[in-house]
Amino acid sequence: MNDEGRAAGRCGMGALMGSKNLKALVVSGSQKAEIAYPASLKKLITEARETIKSNAYTQAYKLYGTNFYMDLSMRLGDAPAKYFTKSVFPAAKIHGPAFRERYRMGSYACSGCPIGCGRIIKDFKPDSKTNIKQVDGPEYETVGAFGPLCMNFDIDSIVMANHLCNAHGIDTISAGVSIAFAMHLFEKGVLSEEKAGMEIRWGNAETILKLVNMIIREEGIGKLLSKGVKQMAAELGVDPEEAAHVKGLEFPMHDPRAYQGAALAYAVGPRGACHLKGAYYSLDAPGNEVGLALGITFTDKNDPAQKGALTNKILSFCELYNSFTLCQFSPLPATMIAQALYEITGQEFKAMDLLTFGERSLNLKRAINNKLGVTREDDHIPDIARKALNEGGTAGIEPDMELMLKEFYTVSNWDWDTGKPKKEKLMELGLEFAASDLYD
Repeated sequence: MNDEGRAAGRCGMGALMGSKNLKALVVSGSQKAEIAYPASLKKLITEARETIKSNAYTQAYKLYGTNFYMDLSMRLGDAPAKYFTKSVFPAAKIHGPAFRERYRMGSYACSGCPIGCGRIIKDFKPDSKTNIKQVDGPEYETVGAFGPLCMNFDIDSIVMANHLCNAHGIDTISAGVSIAFAMHLFEKGVLSEEKAGMEIRWGNAETILKLVNMIIREEGIGKLLSKGVKQMAAELGVDPEEAAHVKGLEFPMHDPRAYQGAALAYAVGPRGACHLKGAYYSLDAPGNEVGLALGITFTDKNDPAQKGALTNKILSFCELYNSFTLCQFSPLPATMIAQALYEITGQEFKAMDLLTFGERSLNLKRAINNKLGVTREDDHIPDIARKALNEGGTAGIEPDMELMLKEFYTVSNWDWDTGKPKKEKLMELGLEFAASDLYD
């Protein structure tokens, strides 16, 4: 839990902690890190802030938060709708300006950040019974998951669903995808009213909020939905290709068909279908200068050629954001990040060293996943999120997974038969202990 109203719910860490009766982790200390070159670091910080302020997206984040992307996302076919079976919907009903028109909104920023993409809704009163002074405004992902993915365009219900998930430490993405899956199965007749204990029809805002509360309390059909789409499909006897997940993690609101490389990043990424571990929507986009020094350049998003090599770099680079405590919305070039490391530590790093750091992290996580049973067969995009649609920005497009996977495995030096990083690759990265654990 953080920032008073937000939950880091992705991957279900709260549920894992709860299952172990672990309330919290407390870290304290009194020592300060010594800065090698404080004067030049201060100057670099000023340059970094100016770089962020001058970026074209910064003003959009300031004004509308992450939901500024909804219109563009729909036009690109990047925003999934009706449980990944559509890509065209009335975006104007739920985009950033619609929220500003309906609510009195404020913004907030993480410490020292010049962007301030966080939203606060100060006058949220969806009905006479609700007595909440203010709530966090939903992010793009949340609006997409409880909005078009469920064919729901009632803004108040999206805000309330977001608030309930935050209050109870639940991932809004997985919750929204699970509810949309239930709607999809209800429409197909797989999930009956008798089995569900209720009707679960597309776009019913009241039903969405009822299901969120049932997930929180693990009541009735909510207990099944709380397990996610992989387990829902298994328990209901549904074709696994209908379950929108990779390695158990539900897809975010960036459709795999919109960027060929994004589909590959979901398939091979360390925690499954995660949009933060392979940020194609921002790194493989016009105007991107963040990764130019690393060879991360704008490509034809619909062309699968060379996406294996590009994905190797993007995944490695995205590994750095959490370890360096950087925000993916701060458009700092790799050269500036490397320079900051030098100013802080006194050790000289080149931009390409960043890829080595990220690659080491990526391969270590892959080795851990392998030990837990992950193989190449798990590097898979299910049909529901891969088969071509007949509308919108991705009409007729299907990711060429076989081509991209083979190139990625070759470039990454992973074994095609087992899905493991090869022993020599682990040794090259200084991961001798992991190599020994996997192969000896």
